[in-house]
Amino acid sequence: MSLTWVVSQKANPDPRDQSFKSNYFTIRWQTNAYIMRMSTNLADFKHPEDRALGMESGRYDNYYWTIFGSNFQFTDWTETGDPDEPATASI
Repeated sequence: MSLTWVVSQKANPDPRDQSFKSNYFTIRWQTNAYIMRMSTNLADFKHPEDRALGMESGRYDNYYWTIFGSNFQFTDWTETGDPDEPATASI
């Protein structure tokens, strides 16, 4: 399954500036995995190998990762099942 949406907001807090900027998101998922991507250009999703996305994140089983610019974060996360106990994570 997949879903694509856009979030638009004012580009400048100055009330005289009426321009908006948009961020486009797409997510694809299955039972044990997902990948979400964000870009400022909707066309970037058609050929992701030709450009750098603004942000990507994903999950496969207990493994989570995020790429934002040149930063990469990877986490092996275990759900404890108890909402009062924090989950264990290692990076």
